[in-house]
Amino acid sequence: MLLSARNREKRLVSILQIIGRCWFILSGAAMAAMLPKRYVVNLIKIPWGRARMRLVAVDDRAYFMPWLQPGRSLRDMLVAAGVVVEEFKSIPSGHTANASSLMLLCLLPMLRQKIA
Repeated sequence: MLLSARNREKRLVSILQIIGRCWFILSGAAMAAMLPKRYVVNLIKIPWGRARMRLVAVDDRAYFMPWLQPGRSLRDMLVAAGVVVEEFKSIPSGHTANASSLMLLCLLPMLRQKIA
């Protein structure tokens, strides 16, 4: 009876180690998928120059613009008046970019099956 309990304990430990390795690999893959996203999002945000909603809410000179319309002229005018440049990085949102990269990460196994 004591031997079977030890065997069960060893088996449980080995299963937990396998789960731990898989979790480490999956978390590393998620981080690898999100890292390039960060650069792509900032490459879009900086030249687009759309005002954040918190700036539109507190500053009468700032106004709402459709997301398709770049806000460079408004940004240049308000930055010259003393508004911080960071207030002009509204689109795309980081939340949307994270969600899309995680969705793509989930689709990778399907894509791999189709390629093979």
